Amino acid sequence: MARSKKKGRTILVLVTLLILLILAYVIILKKKDNNSKEDKVTVASIESSKITEIAYLCNNETVTLVKDQDTWVDKADPKAPVNQQKVNAMLTIMSKLEAESTVTKDLTQLGEYGLEKPKVEITIQSEDGSKIELALGERTTTGNGYYAICKGQDVIYVLPTNVYTAFSFSRTQLLTMQEFPKLDSSKITSIHITEGRKEKFYADCDESTLNGTKEPVWYIKKPYHSVMQG
Repeated sequence: MARSKKKGRTILVLVTLLILLILAYVIILKKKDNNSKEDKVTVASIESSKITEIAYLCNNETVTLVKDQDTWVDKADPKAPVNQQKVNAMLTIMSKLEAESTVTKDLTQLGEYGLEKPKVEITIQSEDGSKIELALGERTTTGNGYYAICKGQDVIYVLPTNVYTAFSFSRTQLLTMQEFPKLDSSKITSIHITEGRKEKFYADCDESTLNGTKEPVWYIKKPYHSVMQG
């Protein structure tokens, strides 16, 4: 009986200790989360609806996007289908640009942070003519972000990696891929390829061979002078 009571008290003590450890762990996590939030620094902010132009230089290519009513277009090629979701990601980031931390106020050693020859240069222009100009240098040794400076501020920041990601797309990568209609190859009976008004290639299929078990028979009529079986 005495052993049973002693065993029960031991279990109760262990359970109590476990609960205390769990509570302590939760408190530490909350404290760490609060500290990380306090460490974040607002570098710049701008109302996204007032941004009229986004320009950035990455991998020796300059991309300039301008707002045409409610649609963002490539200034160099306004008819190109720009991916609006990718542009919205840029706008979201710039509406409240926060740094993970500040590194130094000494701007005499920009080369150490890759900021003498930045990987990315960003210019955001508002409808009132104001600008935000950023330069992103090397990635941090811990990989948690990129060293950066903002024009008019004598501070080197660490910006999160999503800033680099959002502004690293080439002009081609910014395009929305158009979906083409799916074709059933077994129902294609002819192929025409033209350049301007001039026909460059023309081939006809022998429709009687389409439903057979063998490969369909094609006859190429151009660019050859005589019909060729293909």
